[in-house]
Amino acid sequence: MKRLTMGGVGVMLAALLGGCSSSTNEELYERIAELEELRQDREQEYIERQQELREEEIDRLPDWVLEPPQADSTGMFGVGVSESKSLSHGLKAARLQAEFN
Repeated sequence: MKRLTMGGVGVMLAALLGGCSSSTNEELYERIAELEELRQDREQEYIERQQELREEEIDRLPDWVLEPPQADSTGMFGVGVSESKSLSHGLKAARLQAEFN
C-alpha cells in the first residue's frame, strides 16, 4: 500500500512539474525533430562506414578466393571463409564451407 501511495505521489508530482514547464509544445517538437535528424545522420554515417569496411575486407582477399581455380588433373578446389574468436573453430567452419559449396 505504501508503494502505491508513493508511486501515486510521484506521478502527481511529475504531472504538476510537467505542467509548469516553460517550454511550449512547438519547442519540444522542434527539438525532437532535430534529435531525430541527428540520429538519422549518425545512422547513415555508420552504414557508410560499415560499407567501407566490407569493401576494404574484400579488397584484401586473395584473387583465388573470389575466383577459385577450376578443377584439373591435380584435383578439385574449394574456398571457405569463416570468422571466429577460436582459430580451430574458424578453420573447421571454413573447411566445411569449402567442402560443401
